[in-house]
Amino acid sequence: MTAPKADQQPPNVSVVLTTHNEALAIQKTLDGLGRQVGFADGEFEVVLVDDRSTDGTIAAAKKADCKGLRVLQSKPDKKSELTTRQQALDLAFRSASGTVVLTLDANCLVADTWACDMSAPILNGFADAVAGPIGFAPTVGWISRWQNCDVGYYFLVCSVLGRLGYSSGVFFGNFAFRSSEYERLGGFDNIGFALTEDLAFAQALHKSGARMAFQPLSIAKVAPCPDFTALIDRTMRISSGSFSVLALVLSLWQFSLMIAILGAVITLCPLSLGLLGLRYLVGIGVVYMGSARTRNGPFGFSFLLYELQVFVIAITAAWKMTRKKQVVWGGSGYGR
Repeated sequence: MTAPKADQQPPNVSVVLTTHNEALAIQKTLDGLGRQVGFADGEFEVVLVDDRSTDGTIAAAKKADCKGLRVLQSKPDKKSELTTRQQALDLAFRSASGTVVLTLDANCLVADTWACDMSAPILNGFADAVAGPIGFAPTVGWISRWQNCDVGYYFLVCSVLGRLGYSSGVFFGNFAFRSSEYERLGGFDNIGFALTEDLAFAQALHKSGARMAFQPLSIAKVAPCPDFTALIDRTMRISSGSFSVLALVLSLWQFSLMIAILGAVITLCPLSLGLLGLRYLVGIGVVYMGSARTRNGPFGFSFLLYELQVFVIAITAAWKMTRKKQVVWGGSGYGR
C-alpha cells in the first residue's frame, strides 16, 4: 500500500512491526493482521520495517495475505547513538500514516478484533496511549509458564501505578498511541538511547502528560524464550532500564521477600516464620491475580514458585553480567 494521496483521508490505524531475521514467523503474524475486523477499506495499514534481515524475512512477508502492507528497509546510521532497533522503529513511526499507531512484535498472534480494541480508546478521545499485555505460547515447559506469570504480574503492577498517576511500563509487543505524540516527544532522538525502548517511550509519554489506558484482555501471544540462556540474556537487557518508580516498586517487593526469608532463617521464631508465610502468600496471590486478569495461561501452578525462580534468574543474570559486558539486541551488541 502506498501513502495516501493528498485528497484521501489517512487511515485510522497503522500497525508497525520491525523485523530482524523473522522469516519463520512473519507470515503468520501478517496473516493475522490481514484478518482484522472493524475497518473499512483505506482505514487500516501495516508498516513493516526490516532491520538487516539475512534469512528471507522480506520474501516471506510479501507472501502474506495482508491488505495495506508496506515493506520498508532500515539502513541504520552507525554514527547514531540509538540502537538499530530504535532507528527501525523511528522509520516505522515516521512512515505510518494512521491517526493511531499500534506496535506489535514480528512473531505475534492476535485476535481478529485486536487492532479495533486497542485503538478504540484513542479514537474515541479517552486516551493518548493504550497498553496491552503479552502472553507466551506454546505454553510448554517451566520457562513459558514462568514468563506468563512474569508478564501478568508486571502488567498488573504497571496498570496500578498508571492509575495512581505514576510512570509505568508498556510492551511494544502490544501497544497503541496517538501518532502525533511521537512528534511531540521529539522522537527517539530526544528520548535517547535505550535497550528497553518501550519503557523509555512510556516514561517520556508520562512526563509529557499523555493519558495512558490499560487493556488487560487485548492480549498478543509471542513465542517464549527457547531455553534458559535466552531467558537470562533477555533478563540482562530488560534490567538495563533507567531508574523509575516502577523499577523501585518491583525491586522493593522482591527485597521484602528476601528480608523475610533471612529473618525466618536467622531467628526461627514464630513471628518471623509467620511474616514469611504471610509475605509469600501475598506474593502468590498478586502473581496469580496478574496472570488470571489477562487470562494469560495456562500457567499451571507456576505462580507458586514464581518468586523463588525470580531469585535464581536474577542471581544468574547478575553473575553473567560480571563476565559479559555486552547485550545483544536486534543483531547488534551494546554496552549496558
